[in-house]
Amino acid sequence: KKGAIITTDGKKIGEHSGIFYYTIGQRHGLHLGSATGSEIYYIAQKRLEDNVIVVAKGKDHPALYCKEITVTGVNWIRGEEPPLPLSCTAKIRYRQKDQKCEVLRCPPQNVGGERRGLLYRVIFKQPQWAVASGQSVVFYQKDECLGGGVIVYEP
Repeated sequence: KKGAIITTDGKKIGEHSGIFYYTIGQRHGLHLGSATGSEIYYIAQKRLEDNVIVVAKGKDHPALYCKEITVTGVNWIRGEEPPLPLSCTAKIRYRQKDQKCEVLRCPPQNVGGERRGLLYRVIFKQPQWAVASGQSVVFYQKDECLGGGVIVYEP
């Protein structure tokens, strides 16, 4: 279903051909044309509730970064949850450098309209670029993989 593409300040600059064809951080395929001149926009948010894609001008725009994420379906390699809070490193991209973070357990809550069971909150020392629901996050201590899960929400 088609919908609006708006800037972070609310200005409509285009139309998308279906919100599920796009991903956070994407810059190609938006077909914004002359509406933006030579400015480069990146997808910062996909608002399913009103079928709107929010774009941010430039790769370093603050709307493209988040410091905290919620994770579900965590599989701990040793078979049991480590003592929490856990200071470790994490990656949300395959070739990404390890990112310092803290992992905490969250109470069950509604995320995206669904009741979720065991959730974890990951707080990064440095904000992370273009984090999206559905991506994996993997936790490490030095060279040991501790486990990982699926991002279900990014603020």
